[in-house]
Amino acid sequence: MYKGLRTFRPDAPNLVFVITDGESKGDVKGAADRLKLEKNATIFAVGIDGAKRYQLLEIATSPSHISTYKDFTNLANLRDTFASETCKGTC
Repeated sequence: MYKGLRTFRPDAPNLVFVITDGESKGDVKGAADRLKLEKNATIFAVGIDGAKRYQLLEIATSPSHISTYKDFTNLANLRDTFASETCKGTC
């Protein structure tokens, strides 16, 4: 549940990765919208088998910030999946 973010480095983007394998009963859209608005956060939603696509769409900053995996074993691929959008320089 979103409780607020601390201050981050001003020269670095605020990136948030949400990884889920189910369906939240909470207000994911409201929490994600607050992060986007208050902290100018870019949110990536990662769904593992069983995650609800409509909630991933509510969480992510854009549909291109959604990735899905069959199981947790392939999470190592996350870096390659999002590196072009998150790395400005070296990673």
